[in-house]
Formats: sequence, C-alpha cells, structure tokens
Amino acid sequence: TASIEKMEKDERNGVPPEKVAKVVYHMMQKSKPPVRRAVGFDYRLLIFLKRLLPDRLVVYILGKLYA
Repeated sequence: TASIEKMEKDERNGVPPEKVAKVVYHMMQKSKPPVRRAVGFDYRLLIFLKRLLPDRLVVYILGKLYA
C-alpha cells in the first residue's frame, strides 16, 4: 500500500550513518549516558509532541503523514 511505501522511503532516506555515529560517540563520552536517544529533527520532534499531546492525537498525526 501507499502507506508502507512512504514508510519504506522515509527509512531509506533517514538519518545519515555519520550523524548517528556522532551521536553515539558523544553518548559514550558521558559518565551517565541516556538509555536511548532520537537522532534527527523529525524523530526528536515526534518524541517532543508525544510528551505534550494525547496519544490519540499523535496517532492521528502519524496517520495523516502516512495515509
């Protein structure tokens, strides 16, 4: 379906490996690194919105993006 094709395209054109490596490197330098870290503006924005908005609204937004 079109939704799956859009998701696959987003994954293929995701954050460059160099940027991920840089974030991992900086996390390794910390004495108490976070358990997980979002890399890339889109992912950080989604996590930020998830903290602020009700789950149903976040699911709705994701549905609009990929539908």
